[in-house]
Amino acid sequence: MMTTDLPKRQFPISIDGRVSSREAESRGHAFLVTTSGEIQAPLRVLALFGQRDLMPTKILVECNGNQNRIMIEIQDLRHDDAGILAEKMRALVSVHDVELQPHL
Repeated sequence: MMTTDLPKRQFPISIDGRVSSREAESRGHAFLVTTSGEIQAPLRVLALFGQRDLMPTKILVECNGNQNRIMIEIQDLRHDDAGILAEKMRALVSVHDVELQPHL
């Protein structure tokens, strides 16, 4: 008897319609970042997403003389990975504050 081994796929929703724990971990996030007013500061923050081949769904930058406020929304990012990105942002010299919020 011949059998074919199909690759196992993980579906986010179980048979009874509940969301799996893996899907719950992989939701959208919003990063609210305050940096110095340097022109390169927002680019350094965005480069962290590029290094991981991640494309944010929304990016807003407000320049206010001596500081920049950046809002970045991204979907399908695990909470652990979002936390790592937030820590990497905090490690940048030009970053003053990073707030990570769940975003649906």
